[in-house]
Amino acid sequence: MGADQAAVQALDYSGFDYTLDRIEHLELEVGRLRKELRKSRDPETVDLWKSGSVALEH
Repeated sequence: MGADQAAVQALDYSGFDYTLDRIEHLELEVGRLRKELRKSRDPETVDLWKSGSVALEH
């Protein structure tokens, strides 16, 4: 019976697990936004934008 109880406990998704998952998701999102910001600050990208070589995405 102990192994069954351990398996059920391992599958239990607690509030703590939810919080850790949300933090991980937010960290990934911040990383993606930082990368996007770095690209937008890249002088080469800015020059391409000003010259009209970059197509707008919708």
